[in-house]
Amino acid sequence: IYLPATHDRPFDESFDQHWLYYLYGINTCNRGKYPIQANGAIFNVQDGWQYWGSMYWWFNSSRQTLTPVFEQANHPELADPYFSMLTRQFPRINQVAIQQFGCGNDAIWIQETFAFDGPEVLPEKNRPNAKTRSDWESRWGGAGPSLLYNTAEAAQWYWERYEYTGDMAWLKDRAYPMLKGVAELYRTYPGTKLEADGKYHINNTSWAETYRDNVRDCINDLASIRGMFPVAIKAAKLLKIDAELVPLWQDMLDKLAPYPTSADPNGMGVLQLAGEPVYAIGIGDDKRPGSDPDPRMMMVNIFDLLNTETKAARPDEWQLAMNTLSAMNLGRRVTNVKNEDEVNRFFGTMARMGSAEWVKKCFDAMVRHWKNKHDPWPSFPNRIREYNPEGGFALDWQHDGTFSEGLCQALLQSGAASPGGTPVIRVFPAWPKDMDASFSLRTKGDFLVTSLMKSGQVDFIE
Repeated sequence: IYLPATHDRPFDESFDQHWLYYLYGINTCNRGKYPIQANGAIFNVQDGWQYWGSMYWWFNSSRQTLTPVFEQANHPELADPYFSMLTRQFPRINQVAIQQFGCGNDAIWIQETFAFDGPEVLPEKNRPNAKTRSDWESRWGGAGPSLLYNTAEAAQWYWERYEYTGDMAWLKDRAYPMLKGVAELYRTYPGTKLEADGKYHINNTSWAETYRDNVRDCINDLASIRGMFPVAIKAAKLLKIDAELVPLWQDMLDKLAPYPTSADPNGMGVLQLAGEPVYAIGIGDDKRPGSDPDPRMMMVNIFDLLNTETKAARPDEWQLAMNTLSAMNLGRRVTNVKNEDEVNRFFGTMARMGSAEWVKKCFDAMVRHWKNKHDPWPSFPNRIREYNPEGGFALDWQHDGTFSEGLCQALLQSGAASPGGTPVIRVFPAWPKDMDASFSLRTKGDFLVTSLMKSGQVDFIE
């Protein structure tokens, strides 16, 4: 990525320098047997002590730090430690879905926080009391013992690796067990019920760190089903296996409850600016607004459910998503002069929605943040930023990871109008026309795309 207007500016004003720094940092660290943690990686300045303990933190170290940006950067090998870790864990994440919830034999469950070698497989008799286990692990307390949707996100990245490569061996041996595992998790989860209204509802799940075990029709769970069931069905048909499961998955997909919105009297986590319709997090009695930076909009930032391609096909749904994003604290921070530290979590989502206007606002907010001399997270000359100065962590890569994802998505997309659909390659789909740029990035279908925008015109595509 080359952005001539900022390339030679100081680091706190240069977008492509942040992109290069992020790739360089991950390249130095993420080539081992296990993926790195966001909180220091191998650059740990506290004699090996980890402020967040020894668990792998999904939200921080996967969604925030890895993301599928490596496929687009044409360095997929940098995500290999992540895939290798989860594939090695497969027997354990399969058993924990059965033991924790009583799900079917093919279900899998990936927790929010878990040990690098996977969850403990419990004995059939005399199982340990939760009080004898660390509640840093989600299973025993942590970030929600019934938070399911991480599993779908993990499997989506396996599917995207197939979409980028077309590798049938990868689909058969590595991706499909994960896709099937997600579908069976939701299909056989005890809280999944076909109710009197003829709809499948998902009861008693968790959302982020706010709502635990009391959410009905959590928006992330419904998005996970809508995002993953179509690709599980497509993969099963491509591989000519599990023909008996396909109609069961399709039936649940066809009859799934709608997303909760502000129109629901018991909508949870509703954020509104001016009374416009927005999505809710779920249905329940808890009236707290919910943690703002956490993943409210998985249908946009993870799955091909709402994106640039759906803007014309389903404008009302697209507008509902934009209302929701604009009402979030993150959306308001984009136009504020302070507290922009987490705006980059918002950046990729707005890019995937095809909004050059919001991408430009995010750029401006990031420069304000990088230049903010009152930033409570001190920066050092080697560009490693200390995340929790009171605890003594080094290196916060979460923000450069999500910033880099948004940068890529603003420049080049290869999304589909629906999960499992045909990807459409778009150059500069959310790029401000007053910013010259050029790039060489990879798309689904294994194309390396090189393009140039100058004075608002696309001059070259290869």
